[in-house]
Amino acid sequence: MERMQRIASLAPTDPMPRPGAHVVEGGVRFRVPTHASDVSVVLVAPDGTRRIRALPRVRDGLHEAVVPGIGAGTRYLLRIGDRELPDPFARSLPEGPRGAAEVLAPLAPRAPRRPLDMAGAPVIYELHVGTFTREGTFAAAREKLPHLAALGVDAIELMPVASFPGARGWGYDGVALLAPHAAYGAPEELVRFVDEAHRLGLSVLLDVVLNHFGPDANWLPAIDPSLFDEDEPTPWGAAPRFAHPAMRALAREVLRLYVVEYGFDGLRLDATHAIVDRTGTHVIAELAQIARGLPGPPVLIAEDERRDPMLFDRLHLDGTWADDFHHAVHVLLTGERDGYYAPYEPTLSTLADVLRAGWRGPARSDRERFVYCLENHDQTGNRAMGDRFWSLAREEDARAATLLMLFAPSSVLLFQGQEWGTRVPFLYFTDHEPELGAKVSEGRRSEFAQFPAFRDPASRARIPDPQDEQTFLRAKVDWSERERAPHDAILALHRAALSLRKSDPVLRDARAEWQVARHGEMLIVTRASRGQRRVLAWNLGHEPRDLPAGRVLLASRGDAVQERRIAPRCAAILEG
Repeated sequence: MERMQRIASLAPTDPMPRPGAHVVEGGVRFRVPTHASDVSVVLVAPDGTRRIRALPRVRDGLHEAVVPGIGAGTRYLLRIGDRELPDPFARSLPEGPRGAAEVLAPLAPRAPRRPLDMAGAPVIYELHVGTFTREGTFAAAREKLPHLAALGVDAIELMPVASFPGARGWGYDGVALLAPHAAYGAPEELVRFVDEAHRLGLSVLLDVVLNHFGPDANWLPAIDPSLFDEDEPTPWGAAPRFAHPAMRALAREVLRLYVVEYGFDGLRLDATHAIVDRTGTHVIAELAQIARGLPGPPVLIAEDERRDPMLFDRLHLDGTWADDFHHAVHVLLTGERDGYYAPYEPTLSTLADVLRAGWRGPARSDRERFVYCLENHDQTGNRAMGDRFWSLAREEDARAATLLMLFAPSSVLLFQGQEWGTRVPFLYFTDHEPELGAKVSEGRRSEFAQFPAFRDPASRARIPDPQDEQTFLRAKVDWSERERAPHDAILALHRAALSLRKSDPVLRDARAEWQVARHGEMLIVTRASRGQRRVLAWNLGHEPRDLPAGRVLLASRGDAVQERRIAPRCAAILEG
């Protein structure tokens, strides 16, 4: 009860200063938000010798001191009572979240640049640093940026890079949100990645997880148990308590650090429906308010299951993933109805309804706020075998669906390798300690027992073990694919469609008039702006169909249009 009263006595807007270690004139200031009484910092010299410096309490719930004569590069641990801990607020963890932290010199504020404009319905490219290249580093990913610039996307979205235990993982089990994962490279390498992307005209977004912390090497409860709320369970454990000033300060610092010092142009907020905050101002709304005052300003994009307009009207977010488009297309082209696909009928009418409203929530005119995809890390990696869209759908169907997605006035997300129709699976992989890893491996196979294809144990045994390093290596992007048929032609289609989306005056106008009609097995979608019209016609039947009037600007296949008729399973964009 006393601990709860202490938390309640601190308003959620209480200006808790930035936690962690920060270089100041003459030394380093260490701040530890904890209600513990005995708090110290342990300075670790290169030869392993240690010096202990007490951190006195400067206010309820905060210990702080400046240690003179040290600077950037100093390694340290925290001591709470008689227990030594890594610093979960550290900005550099070269040995990972189980090792000593490193004091990081302040990163110079990045040069101002043109902000990412969601009103322009940008095309975003999602990538996982560890599998995007053979090396799996920021530096190696930086070498691939010219490919993305030539492709014609507007922004890159990095899957989470916050420090997590082990060498490999998706990143959604981060435990030190301010420190980039050491296996990807030093913080300076992340800065270089962002700077090079900007030089090539690409914006950069970062996927951030605030709804939970990973199950292993999360030292925050040891710092202060009241940072989490046992009465607010989530699928991943007790919810972070955003009524606690230190947890709220951490969320603010995540935004400030990655936008101001690293130069990111925005954040994708993971599973915002699971971010629990009972205070008067939701932490997401507070972050949105802060973002509007930062250079850019940066954009904030949600992943949220609720399909609720309050994401925009009350939380003031700039966009949201809209998976209804993916689900409607996927069911239509594959016939799969298991799990969350069950509510979607495999019909053109279902897809047309989603296109008209933007999602399966209340219809909106600002469709550029919706981020559409045919693949993302979830829709691919959460499948038992990590199947890619181009492996599940027939090639002609996937080509036509690509044209529809890039014709739509929504924002768009592509997932690594999708642009050349990769068949390389994106599998679920982890590198937990043996005991936890065994539970994860068993749990992974058990969760698919509900699906008809995996009801018998022999079928489940074929599901790749997430703890096996080979599972991770199998998910590595194969860059040689793009030079071979049919991948080279699929890449050419993406480049042509992206170029048309950017150059055409109607397709550039995200607020152009938007009409969706179904004529038998034909989907007809029209965009109109300033007296000009563009029409997409998709023939999902098995016989050629007459096309609407107008010059063909792009077709899903070179021979798709013959004598004003469009071939079965093909699509074309016309100048109406």
